[in-house]
Amino acid sequence: MHAFRLMLLALAITAGCSKSDSGNDGPPDPATKTGTPTPVGATDGTPSASAVIGAGGGTLSSADGQLKITVPAGAFTADQTVSIERIASHNPLGVGRGYRLKPEGVRFAKPVSLTFQYFRPDSIAYPPEAMRVAYQDAKGIWMAVPGTVNTDNRTATVQTDHFSDWTLFTPVRLEVDQPVVNPGGSTPITLILADDFLAPLTKEKPIPSNLPADSRFIKSWKVTGPGALTGTGATNRYVAPPRVTAGQNKATISVEVYRALGKPETVKLNAEIRTMEGFLKISIDGGDEITLPANPVAKVGEFYQLSTTYSANQTAVMISWPFGVGTHGYHIEPRMDKAAVSLFYNDANYGYTYIAGDMLRASPGAVTITSMGAIDGLVTGKFVVEKGGKYPLLKSSVHYEGTFQTTKLAD
Repeated sequence: MHAFRLMLLALAITAGCSKSDSGNDGPPDPATKTGTPTPVGATDGTPSASAVIGAGGGTLSSADGQLKITVPAGAFTADQTVSIERIASHNPLGVGRGYRLKPEGVRFAKPVSLTFQYFRPDSIAYPPEAMRVAYQDAKGIWMAVPGTVNTDNRTATVQTDHFSDWTLFTPVRLEVDQPVVNPGGSTPITLILADDFLAPLTKEKPIPSNLPADSRFIKSWKVTGPGALTGTGATNRYVAPPRVTAGQNKATISVEVYRALGKPETVKLNAEIRTMEGFLKISIDGGDEITLPANPVAKVGEFYQLSTTYSANQTAVMISWPFGVGTHGYHIEPRMDKAAVSLFYNDANYGYTYIAGDMLRASPGAVTITSMGAIDGLVTGKFVVEKGGKYPLLKSSVHYEGTFQTTKLAD
């Protein structure tokens, strides 16, 4: 699954009342009794957040704003230094990043609330109502916790009496390997379903391995728009049309899944796939990912340059790098052996330098080029700007990162 995804998907929950048409009979399979241990996630280098919270209670939000801790009065008997670190998530059904909450090993006198903000990357389609929260226990097993979901605010909230590593997950989803494909290209689509999690949680439950769905739960697959589906069962494949017709480059892939074997009620998931030659996908400060059309790469002097057209929400990116394939860092001044990235977003311009104190610094991160079209004619790569300063003062910054694929003009 790709690290970065960019457009919103159309997601829907439907209650089906039709008779089963795919052999959906027999008793449900036994619920999973044990979970799957996974490694502990490493911190990703982004800033942590901390605060001293005492017996009177208080709140703390993660640096990226996607997790909020609410401590009620009386939960702590003395001052505690509470912190949130963003980490890699190895939850088998996880969505997005994980968060390490400290102090660990302390039990609270009253439950503490954890509220997660969830986003919808264009590589995963899932019912928002099915969003869940889990923590990793001392054995490395992820434990799902009962909670509530607010689909209007896109938040999931749980109560806990301890801190640990936490993350969002969803038990049913469509995973699209490439949400944007070239004309005539194809991409696999996999339905993931931990069927014993579809019912509301009433107690903690261990999370099993991330496995494709049992085909008996699948009622039907469907494609609306250009292209076709060629697979069966839990893994399908979308094949794009050989040519792109103006205004007809979007296809919606739908799968209808039974909530339980022997029952008519269903869940319907929709994922969107676009057919286009050049694209760039970007995420800004961990928010919703955006897909932008990318122009062909051109040689400008000693540099290669890629630019995007403005999206509907007025976002654009320009990247330049030397020498082709490889990893190219940034410098406070233009140099022949360094890369440059600029971002126009939300009526502001951001670069690859920032001010710390009274010093101008180059952002950590790099542009990495993985192909310059030697095999299939496509230029592919990724970029990370840890601190992109906002012009003209460069004292405030955003984190932005993404991937791209496009063609190349002749040198």
